[in-house]
Amino acid sequence: MIDPDKQAEIDALVAARIKARTDKDFAEADRIREVIVSMGVTIMDGRDPITGEWITRWEIRDRPGSE
Repeated sequence: MIDPDKQAEIDALVAARIKARTDKDFAEADRIREVIVSMGVTIMDGRDPITGEWITRWEIRDRPGSE
């Protein structure tokens, strides 16, 4: 289970990254992605199979020894 404060922080970063991509500020989007990845989070971009719109999902990477 993820700490609600950490989840809110990640959600805010993901939203900022999506806005940067929408604004075509790819350097900022890449910078935000690196921040997210450094937090141990995997970002998955893809298209919604029904609408075709870009979607971004994220998950916490498993860390060895964490159970």
